[in-house]
Amino acid sequence: MLLPLVALVARKAEGRGFQKVRLPFPLKNVCVVRRPRLRRGGRRQNQMRKKISTGSVFRRTYRNRQGRLVKTALWHLKYYAKGKVIQVPSGTDDYDEALAMLRKRMAEASTRENYSDQPERVRMGQLFDLLLGDYRYQERKSTYDTELRVKRHLRPFFGERKAQAVGTSILRQFVELRRRQKAAAATINKELSFVRRAMKLGAQEDPPLVLRVPHFEMLPVDNVREGTLEHELYRTLRDSLPRYARI
Repeated sequence: MLLPLVALVARKAEGRGFQKVRLPFPLKNVCVVRRPRLRRGGRRQNQMRKKISTGSVFRRTYRNRQGRLVKTALWHLKYYAKGKVIQVPSGTDDYDEALAMLRKRMAEASTRENYSDQPERVRMGQLFDLLLGDYRYQERKSTYDTELRVKRHLRPFFGERKAQAVGTSILRQFVELRRRQKAAAATINKELSFVRRAMKLGAQEDPPLVLRVPHFEMLPVDNVREGTLEHELYRTLRDSLPRYARI
């Protein structure tokens, strides 16, 4: 009875990861067995790689007074920003709400990866985010309108420009562009005021993000509204105003 012989045959030219063994006798009953190639570190090539997640929602584990391991009722968020791990509580026990919060924070983190604290690298998009953040902090009623103006007209033109490269020539190019788009002079002045405010906020940061705020020349506006009021109506309007605004 012939015992089956096992030979490991390598076809290096085809790159299949076999090894070749020469036997001194003819191979009649031979079984060929495939052996996965070993990678560096002893790992099999066909082994599933472990995926590194960019964020997760989890409940923290702690010991209660009885010494038992229990999980928190609130969900916690874990994500990465500039290579650093950030773990914060979500403040909610609803999984879907915590997951939505995680996605929002991850989107903000990916956006702010391009932020810089060096004035020569700061771009206008970073200053516009600073402007909108100030509007939200002040809880201004015009925040939504400002967000739309910045998104539609200011970011497409200024967003990727470096702040230190914005001067009078760039501002004039923006004015000419908006005039070709049939924008009114008052509208252009309003948008220029947003750019100026964003650069001033950058200059007020510590350390400052903007070293020089250019001169903003506003367009002349001739849309003064004229009219007359009866004295009684005038007094009614005056009394409805706060004291510092009365004349």
